[in-house]
Amino acid sequence: MGWDGVQDAHRTRFGQKREGRLLRWYVRPLGLWCAGVVQCVRLGADRQVMEASAAIDFGARGGVLSPREVWRLTRPVVWLLPLVYALVGLGWSMASRLGDPAVPLVDGWLLRSVVDDVRLVAGLVLMGVALVAVGWRRLWVVALLLFQFGGAVRSLETVLIGGAPWSVLGNDLLTVDGPLYRLGWLGGPLLLVTVSVPVFVLLRRSSVGTGHGSFGLGEATGVGIALVLVGMVTYLAIALGPFETQLLPLIFKLAPLIVFGVAVGTSRGWWPWAHLGVGVFMLHAHGWSPVEFWPVMTAALLAGLWPWFAGRVDASMRHPWAMLVALNVLNLADGVFTRLAVAARVATELNQLVDGSTG
Repeated sequence: MGWDGVQDAHRTRFGQKREGRLLRWYVRPLGLWCAGVVQCVRLGADRQVMEASAAIDFGARGGVLSPREVWRLTRPVVWLLPLVYALVGLGWSMASRLGDPAVPLVDGWLLRSVVDDVRLVAGLVLMGVALVAVGWRRLWVVALLLFQFGGAVRSLETVLIGGAPWSVLGNDLLTVDGPLYRLGWLGGPLLLVTVSVPVFVLLRRSSVGTGHGSFGLGEATGVGIALVLVGMVTYLAIALGPFETQLLPLIFKLAPLIVFGVAVGTSRGWWPWAHLGVGVFMLHAHGWSPVEFWPVMTAALLAGLWPWFAGRVDASMRHPWAMLVALNVLNLADGVFTRLAVAARVATELNQLVDGSTG
């Protein structure tokens, strides 16, 4: 091998050493560093996903605004609006009496009517802000619309079956009692807009998320049991009432209270006072009769108990005998209520045992 061959061999070994050293000291660490960066990015993404999931879970559990927070976010609108409504109603009522000297400007009947009007407005405001506070950012509209349109079932029946003019239905749909009655068909829509002002203020000033979680078989069963209890109380009130009352129109009039109760449920801070409060405020709505007192008072309260019923249903899944006993208790209660309704001549029953014809 000549000198040139020795130099070529040396260059080859030196080049291999340089390549090995380059691979060992530069390329491999660079590859490991890149792999570490990729791993860190993946871990960061996973951490963000976990934090987002935790935030969602936290929002589902703790996203409910307390009544104190709602009061802080919506004042002074939440108390100023009913006050202005009361003053307007009082002023219009007094102005209508100025032309008759025999009628006093202020008496007990006038003050009672103003209190009833303010109570109705306060009930609708409470219904809207409570639904938003527990996470239903859109359902509150449904409850208010059901309140305004739920009492028109009897008028619709009169129009379709009795041949009454459509203006009868329009009066029930779009007019309201109180000071806005003087506006005619504009009164109902204006009332809905008025009571929605605190809700919009709460939506603008708060960032409450969705407060309701998953809805499974146990939850559906709990809602069903709550609705059955509402129907039983309504049915019992009709059966024991001094005069005949149709069940279907009453159920439609109770629809906003039932929707409110189911949506709010047993949310911490709102149950049971909000359910009872809405029931008390709504006693003046649609001209409730004395026979309808207990259904109105208990509709939202019983409907709001569905989480408790759902928990009992989930627990009874592990004890079939408990489920069997509960179903038989409900069946027995249905038989007793039906017999009372048959005795009051507001229902018919083919079962002779329930009908009472067997003695």
